Amino acid sequence: VSTQSTGSKNTKPTKILLLLLVFLLCQLSSNLTYAQVDCLNIVAKDGSKYDLSWFSEEKVQGPFKTSGPYSYKFIVCGSGFVCGTQYCASGTQGAGACQSWGDFAERRSEACLGLSTPSMIEGLDNGKGVILTYSNGDPIPKRRQTTVQILCEPSESGWGVPTVDDSQQGNALFTITVKSSHACPSRRASDGLSPGSIILILFFVLVFVYLVGGIALNVWKFQRTGLEVVPNYSFWVDVPGLVKDGALFIFEKAKCTSGGGYTSF
Repeated sequence: VSTQSTGSKNTKPTKILLLLLVFLLCQLSSNLTYAQVDCLNIVAKDGSKYDLSWFSEEKVQGPFKTSGPYSYKFIVCGSGFVCGTQYCASGTQGAGACQSWGDFAERRSEACLGLSTPSMIEGLDNGKGVILTYSNGDPIPKRRQTTVQILCEPSESGWGVPTVDDSQQGNALFTITVKSSHACPSRRASDGLSPGSIILILFFVLVFVYLVGGIALNVWKFQRTGLEVVPNYSFWVDVPGLVKDGALFIFEKAKCTSGGGYTSF
């Protein structure tokens, strides 16, 4: 009987740990829905690199009106904002774009046009800018989706005036376009190679010259054959043994140091 009771007691900590693990996983999955966009490292196919961190400091953009009866708000590189009161997922926390019929201040009729975690982030080639796609908005009956185009415009020091294309509203598709110098690439593909790339190229070039030049010298000048045509052949043969001796030396030193200050006789 005592053995069974001990076993049942031992399962309690395990159950508690499992419950904690499930709780942490649930919290992680809920936080992922409203995760902040990684704005520091957006790279286009041609190597152009974008840093949109400036936009994260500007928070929600809008409201701004279009030619129709609608007003819009959106966010770039943020954790989202509240949009509407009843339709969008999870009470519309974490919206990336929002549409209002009339004045936003009344908060009476708003629609989430997509959650703030982008389903796609694309850096455009030739330094043109970045495209963010916000999905999983309110259904009509399809779930609304918004494409935010942030285009490079060197002459625009802040936010340009956003424009909205809602001509595909019947298909639940919206496009917001804004121009800013902060959407220009921090490094263009034409800016040249990075320091790391240059070091790697130089390394491989030197290795190539060392091998080809050394082999040619050994063959034509010293008339060597077989493996001895390899430059500094005797040295490279000894390298594994030298590495082994060095490792054993360090290991023995570490043993002596950790063994204390007394010597056995």
